[in-house]
Amino acid sequence: MPPHEGSAIKEPKQRRPLKKHHKIGLATLLMIFAAVAMTFGLTFWALKRGINAPVWMIEQLETRLNANVIQGVVAVGGVRVELLDGLAPDIVFTDVVYLTEDGRPMAQVDRVHAVFAESPMFSPELLPRRVALSGAKVVLRRDRNGAFNLQFGGENAFAASGDFKDVIRELKSLFEFPFLSEVEDVSVKDFDFELIDDFSGRTWNVSEAALVMNLAGGQIDIISSLALARENSAPATMAFSLSAPKSGLAAQAMINVQNVRARDVALQSPALSWLGVLEAPISGALRTELLDDGSLGDLNGTLEIGAGALQPTPTAHPIPFSEAKAYFSYDPKRAKISFDLLQAKSDAGEVLAEGFSYLQDWDGARPGAMVTQLQFSKVVANPGNLMPEPAVFDGGALDFRLKLDPFVATIGQLSLTTDARKFLFDGEISAPEGDWDVRVNTRLNTIDHDSLLALWPVKVAPRTRKWLMENVTGGLIYNVVAAIRKTPGEQLRASLGYEFSDATVRYLKTFPPVKGGNGYVSLTGKTMTIAVNEGHVLVPNAGSLDVAGTVISMPDVTLRPAPMEIEMLARGEISTALSLLDLEPFRFVSKSGQNVEIAQGTADILAKFSFDIVKKVQLKDVTYDVTGKLLDVTSTRIVPSKILTSEQLDLHVTPESLRISGPGRIGTETDKVAFNVVWEQLFGPEHKGNSKVTGDIEISQEFVRAFGLGLPRNMLSGAGIAQIEIDMQKDTPPRFSMTSDLNRLGISLPEIGWSNPKNSTGTLAVSGVLGSPAQVESLELTASGLTARGKIEMSPSGGLKSARLDKVRLGKGLDVGVNVVGRGAGRKPEISVVNGTVDLRSFKLPSGSGGGSGGAATPLTLRLDRLVLSNTLSLTDFKGDFSTGSGITGKYTGLVNGQAAVSGTLAPSGSGTAIRMRSSDAGAVLRAAGLYKNGHSGAMDLVLAPRGPAGHYSGRLVANDLRIRNAPGMASLLGAISVVGLLDQLEDSGLLFNEVVAEFVLTPERLTLMKSSAVGASMGISLSGAYEFGSQRIAMKGVLSPLYVLNGIGSIFTQKGEGLFGFNFSMTGTATAPKISVNPFSILTPGMFRDIFNGPPPKAE
Repeated sequence: MPPHEGSAIKEPKQRRPLKKHHKIGLATLLMIFAAVAMTFGLTFWALKRGINAPVWMIEQLETRLNANVIQGVVAVGGVRVELLDGLAPDIVFTDVVYLTEDGRPMAQVDRVHAVFAESPMFSPELLPRRVALSGAKVVLRRDRNGAFNLQFGGENAFAASGDFKDVIRELKSLFEFPFLSEVEDVSVKDFDFELIDDFSGRTWNVSEAALVMNLAGGQIDIISSLALARENSAPATMAFSLSAPKSGLAAQAMINVQNVRARDVALQSPALSWLGVLEAPISGALRTELLDDGSLGDLNGTLEIGAGALQPTPTAHPIPFSEAKAYFSYDPKRAKISFDLLQAKSDAGEVLAEGFSYLQDWDGARPGAMVTQLQFSKVVANPGNLMPEPAVFDGGALDFRLKLDPFVATIGQLSLTTDARKFLFDGEISAPEGDWDVRVNTRLNTIDHDSLLALWPVKVAPRTRKWLMENVTGGLIYNVVAAIRKTPGEQLRASLGYEFSDATVRYLKTFPPVKGGNGYVSLTGKTMTIAVNEGHVLVPNAGSLDVAGTVISMPDVTLRPAPMEIEMLARGEISTALSLLDLEPFRFVSKSGQNVEIAQGTADILAKFSFDIVKKVQLKDVTYDVTGKLLDVTSTRIVPSKILTSEQLDLHVTPESLRISGPGRIGTETDKVAFNVVWEQLFGPEHKGNSKVTGDIEISQEFVRAFGLGLPRNMLSGAGIAQIEIDMQKDTPPRFSMTSDLNRLGISLPEIGWSNPKNSTGTLAVSGVLGSPAQVESLELTASGLTARGKIEMSPSGGLKSARLDKVRLGKGLDVGVNVVGRGAGRKPEISVVNGTVDLRSFKLPSGSGGGSGGAATPLTLRLDRLVLSNTLSLTDFKGDFSTGSGITGKYTGLVNGQAAVSGTLAPSGSGTAIRMRSSDAGAVLRAAGLYKNGHSGAMDLVLAPRGPAGHYSGRLVANDLRIRNAPGMASLLGAISVVGLLDQLEDSGLLFNEVVAEFVLTPERLTLMKSSAVGASMGISLSGAYEFGSQRIAMKGVLSPLYVLNGIGSIFTQKGEGLFGFNFSMTGTATAPKISVNPFSILTPGMFRDIFNGPPPKAE
């Protein structure tokens, strides 16, 4: 604050009164001149021509002068006197010096010319009328508090000091002395003037200065002019005028400047301090007054500022302007500057304003800062002619605080208005060491898009501006914010952000633009971003997509061509989204050979594109990555003739491929199974129309129904997982392959008595064609001892047409081929087992319920190479036709061990399938079976009933008219009992047994003969025991009854084959070398008591 009432700055201390010899110094000098003039007037009153006074006269003159000097000494170098018309003396003093008593110079003037008033020669009132001084040196010093010190000569010269009122008071007191009372004018010329400013530390020196003082009419009027030297510039001048009455303190002062540096003008008054930031010439006038109470009145100024620059420091980059004006007044009591007019023009525009400033932060007489408020009536801006048309504002206001040293302009708020738009600015601008430091922010309420682009400098990011002009049109822009940052040593950084509504945004020339776009634009540094918060695109012939969340960015707008990155979010119908992705230059769907109508549902897609902004964007120039979610999907085209559904599938498109993946269900309206797959379409001419599906699919009975495989009902239970691959080619049914470990999948084939539990694993490999109908070209199954290999053909009307399993192997018991032929919907297929071997030692024929329907019958045809019944018994060339309704039922034929023809039936039993075998040559069957090589002819009926485990049977054999020949065992037995006739008969025509009955247990290892009998006219035999197939060991016992036709009457007391009398015997050894042992005393024991001698048969070793 300036020093005034209420200020925090203390009033300067009152200076001590001037010493008397100082106070009257200049007056004394003038009195001396007057006294000398009187002396010369008295002495040379008659002289009309000027003469130079001799030395002795000068010395006498100095003596007389010094006698009238109160303090100090006057020395005069030379005197010349001339009488003018009217006898008015004209006296010239040269080299006049006023010294202190110790010899120090107080004032020094090269020449003093005094003209006295016309008066009688000897008049004691001889007084000077005009005084002219030349060759003097004047020093004016201004201290930090604004006080002046005026000196004539060197450091010890006469001085008058104080503030402005003290200087005026001293000036007026000079002419209160009587001998100066008649002075009318005083002129000073050719003097050296030095102005020293302690606050700024600057010094100005002016040579050949001039001053004129007019004292007529009770007024003091002073006019002074200074010529200021300026290098390489037009001459600068400063003129000072002062007008004051001789009495009182009132005075009026004016300063006129012409082409004076702004920094020099700024130092002349606190009200001009703000000019110190300019580097420009100033012309103008300043007026002020000193009031009667000694206080300064208002300072009024008009300044015309020439072409220059705003440059607060030498290192700051100058901001040029062409001209400026300032009309103002300054109230020192309030430290307030009122600007009636502020105007500035430059190539960048024009400003016209008015307002006021308050000076603050005083340091002595100099302010350190100013707080300013301006009102703009006109602002025209086009910095550097960068905009196509200047921006014109019809009003505005500015509040800012300017710190002068160092320069810091803090903008509280700058508002500029035009029409209904209001621009707001705030920030800070400073000039530290180096260059400008700019931090300015801008806000704008609303503006239309075209008007905003009109304010965008043409040369600032021109390609970005051009892109926005061409691709963002219409709509309203609001909440505009911008920022400018500039730090010393760095490039200018700018940022821009605004929101828009109802705009049209085009991001790719071949894509439909965003309509009704709401969002924001951000330009920060080198990066521009456009975010679409709301909007939609209309895809040609496809519908609308919601694209809210789409982001368009240019990472570096300074590059050429500028790169662009797009993150497009699109939500809508799947077909609409795919239609968008099928536009040029991408054509994703067309390249995949698919149709945009491939599925129904909702798509939520994120498409990322990056490319350089060029005239025509080609696909090879675009890097892209498309991801998305397909929701509530339904499709009958992805897998022809099948319905595919999914709550969510994932979409991924890259330059290499198009992928759709995720879980779902596939099948028919009523039967669907779960899957989790990836469908991928590779791009490129060689892949067009060729795609692949990989993943997992559920295997279950629903799978069989869904794909119409026609397998038996309830064949599968539970649900397993299979890995599936489907190769799809355009215009060709898809080919598939599928593998599974069968975990959690139960499989049952009751026709062959096989099943795979759910908790077991195995291997399933299936491949084929998913046409209409589907075809299984290859099937391989390995599980729970079963191995199957073949193919399946489906019927065009649905269901199974045929299945040909070339290889079906089940453990050691089944190794065959199987053909399955479908017989239409609702009917079980016909099964043919061909070739190969069925080994009943390991394989158990499935059993029926023994009654009841058991469900619909399955036709079963067997054409086996071999049906193995035991280790030594097989049926070859086995042929049979059966049904499997309640078990296997049907007839068959075959050869026992490839030799003896048999026929028979299969029928269900409680523990499996029973086998009945008939033959007209029982002996041949026994021989072929290796059971008895010496039997011939006879008829046979054999029944094998399963006992439970595979290969275990209970059997019953009935044979008639069986003849035995050359039997070593029988011969040994007959020889042992000395039946010579029977022995001869055995070796000749053979022994005939009319009936043979045997009950036995057959296992894969042995034949256990529970009981048996053979009777004929010649003898009867009963036999029981065991025969081991592997070792051919025999362990049997029996009874031989000769002449059975008579002896057999005792069978009523014994078992069949034993008479009343008979021989007990036992057989051991091997079938080829039997050992016979006979008990001869057993013949003496009636049959009913024969078991007393008959122990258990010996066991085979």
